[in-house]
Amino acid sequence: PPLSLSSSASKSLNDVSHLLFGPTSGNSHDKLPLALPFIGPISLADRGSENGENEEPPVVHGRGLLTTRDVSQGECLFVTPSIVSAGVAEVHRRYLQEGGGRADSVDLERITEENLVEQVLSLREILDDAEIQSKETVERARRLLDAFSAQMSSEEVPTIENPSDWMGILVANELSSQSGKNNLDRDTILNTIRLNAFGPDYHNYDAIAQNWTKRTNTENCYDRLLGVYPLAAVINHSCIPNAVRIFGRIPSPNSKATSEIDTIQGREVMIVHASANIPKGTEITWSYLPPSTPYAVRCERLQSKYGFTCQSIRCTNEEMALNITELKELWTRADGRWSLRDANLQNQGGTTIQSVVPCIEKAFASTK
Repeated sequence: PPLSLSSSASKSLNDVSHLLFGPTSGNSHDKLPLALPFIGPISLADRGSENGENEEPPVVHGRGLLTTRDVSQGECLFVTPSIVSAGVAEVHRRYLQEGGGRADSVDLERITEENLVEQVLSLREILDDAEIQSKETVERARRLLDAFSAQMSSEEVPTIENPSDWMGILVANELSSQSGKNNLDRDTILNTIRLNAFGPDYHNYDAIAQNWTKRTNTENCYDRLLGVYPLAAVINHSCIPNAVRIFGRIPSPNSKATSEIDTIQGREVMIVHASANIPKGTEITWSYLPPSTPYAVRCERLQSKYGFTCQSIRCTNEEMALNITELKELWTRADGRWSLRDANLQNQGGTTIQSVVPCIEKAFASTK
């Protein structure tokens, strides 16, 4: 059966410790404090959706998520399992087998992506062999494939006629009207994974490759590598984000599994919180890159991987500041020579902190 869809648009959820640390008592009767997927005060919208008296589109691009009421900083917006996730143990085994004792992040990323592609293809195979599969197995495969397809981006995003239906499809709770008709070949699946899947936050592939090369026992495997979360994939980017994600794991049941949520693959969940107070009707955004990434690097990476340029106030102001003659000159002079410990720079009468500050203040004052 589909996962139950828990919705709490009127109540706030701040305590998700069970998903981060597991039950404290170890009692087999311990229950999670929420049903999964948990859908908080959010709704789905697209650029064609009505936005009250505001003439601006409700989302910056394609589809996105809006708050349905005022949300406080720290409040949980939604909790959802991955529909598929890379098998860490299998990726670890293949990496050590193929790596030849050398740390190679490119190989690790390739193996991880291949593992995830194979899992999606295995769902297609279930539909191809539907006559020899159980009804429940076929329905589950259809729901997962519909969720995978629903996150796929396109330049022409269809208007969302019934947002609640789309929400159900994105969390693998409902079947699409086009269910089973999606032509997902290997290349399409791989491209969708590269654009929308969520990788090992805080641990890049290079760090994992180094760790696995030095420590080959499976106990040193990381908990997660790469997972597909279609609902989270529709969240748009902003360099001034108002939401943040963390990952947790559903506690292993102490008794025999009685529902799909007890046996869901990997028991991995994404927990999304508001990182700022968010007024009702505001789009939920997060940064696709580390927020501290310099402006020029952010622009290049967002354009090369996602094909857009951020239009947030932060980026607009930084672009304006960097185009001011005095500052542009300053950054050019400082490039590669910023360290004040460089005696040659001092001897040449180069830039010092004392000279930098007045120049910046003067440049910004001229724009007011």
